[in-house]
Amino acid sequence: MRKLFILSLFALMSISLFGCNKDNSDEKNITSSLNSTDTIDYSKEKKEISDKKNNKNFSLTENSVTPSPFILNDSILYFPNWDNNNKISLINFSDKNFKITNKSVGEFFEYSTNSMTLLHNEIFFANGNDNYNFSKINLANKQVTKINNKSVRDICNDNVRIYYVDYKTNELFTYDPIDNISNKITSNKIGKFIVNGNNILYQNSDDKYKLYRVTIDGSLNEKLLDYSVESFAVYDDKLYFINSSDNNYLYYLDPETMDTRRVTIISARNISVYKNKLVFIDINDFNKLKSINIDLNKNKFNTSTIINDSINDFYISEKGIFYRKGIDVNSSWYLVTP
Repeated sequence: MRKLFILSLFALMSISLFGCNKDNSDEKNITSSLNSTDTIDYSKEKKEISDKKNNKNFSLTENSVTPSPFILNDSILYFPNWDNNNKISLINFSDKNFKITNKSVGEFFEYSTNSMTLLHNEIFFANGNDNYNFSKINLANKQVTKINNKSVRDICNDNVRIYYVDYKTNELFTYDPIDNISNKITSNKIGKFIVNGNNILYQNSDDKYKLYRVTIDGSLNEKLLDYSVESFAVYDDKLYFINSSDNNYLYYLDPETMDTRRVTIISARNISVYKNKLVFIDINDFNKLKSINIDLNKNKFNTSTIINDSINDFYISEKGIFYRKGIDVNSSWYLVTP
């Protein structure tokens, strides 16, 4: 009787296992588009972790990739011209500090956008003329191609693949321009994100904008912090973040120990890195753009003002910092090289 019971139990387990494998076998979903772009949903396979005690330490690299509306290609600047219905325009420039005006615009494309990136001599952008669908412009022949029917935002690249967020679902995708394949990396709703090495660090808007990370292949997706964050940046092997749960003060996360620590009691926003310095907008000082030097061993820090004007927003580039003065979202953009 005992042998018969064991054999019966083994048979039931085998049926159950084979049944599970059959249900999960359909992992590739193909969506139709003008280019027949394949879409692979890696989010079905990833490991979800929410308990900080289960987090494995991870490593960070020196360079990060973030979305920006400005593209610098040698001495040419591509940008969405807010004075011309956000049409993709270009400027030839050589000055270190300058103001972007219509007089300096050399030419433009008849396509509006709010997000774009440059890879392999092609501009990948959200096409405002076509419901912000994911498209590209070949700079050699000016040919425009629609990649898929997704309305997209926050486009950037790491010199290999394109990253973008689906505007309607707020899900994160990668796109391989060689194989013409889009991969959904996570089903979590994405706020801000940065790409750092093999990791994508992001705000999870499904979880009060707390900080998560997902690997580029989607194999691991985990919560890093139980804080809501306003922005974050990688600097000196640590992850610095603005803690929305604590008056927008600056904190850091040590990826080796997963310990967090408050650095300053300055209320800040838009933390970023420029030329090996942390930069931010100081909320307590009329929204001025500042840099900060931190000595963690001595528990000391000092700040320096980069721009005395109150600024609305800024973006980092290799040739300087693009910023916009005041609270007027339609004001001109400037480039400064501190």
